Amino acid sequence: MTRRPPRSTQSRSSAASDVYKRQVHGEKDQNVTSQQQIQKEFRGPIHIFFGSQTSTAANFGKILGKEGEDNFFKTFCVDLSEFDKEKFIKEVKYGIFSMATHGEGEPTDNAKSFYKWITSKEEEDQVDLSHLKYTVFGLGNKQYQHYNAMGKKTNEQLKKRNAKTMFKYGEGDADV
Repeated sequence: MTRRPPRSTQSRSSAASDVYKRQVHGEKDQNVTSQQQIQKEFRGPIHIFFGSQTSTAANFGKILGKEGEDNFFKTFCVDLSEFDKEKFIKEVKYGIFSMATHGEGEPTDNAKSFYKWITSKEEEDQVDLSHLKYTVFGLGNKQYQHYNAMGKKTNEQLKKRNAKTMFKYGEGDADV
């Protein structure tokens, strides 16, 4: 993975010039230092899970992954059709869930097995996710009766299993 300086409001030529000056003259970049400190304190990769029917949540998840990499975080984008509960429980410490809703508040096709697992009454007492820090972003359209139902349900179910929120639940409305 190629490391790049953090994005800024500078123009590309100005930013490139600054990088060149630092490399040639040995000047330190305060932003890179703080990014390295953040990365050092932040243990483990960020897994970005997406439940998507029309690719909106998938594309949003991929954008988040790219932004994370651009800011020196190791990210993995995971289609929920490839969800592995054992791997999730053992390996995932930081998770971002990009969740779309399908039909009448149901999970998208690729998120059905994840949703079945996370809402299972049999597994509710057996699954402790206290090791997980997460955030959920629901993608929906306010014109529908069950606006962002899957985002809300996912957030609720992760909390029930003792996962800790990194950032509060967020929503996006395609109708704006």
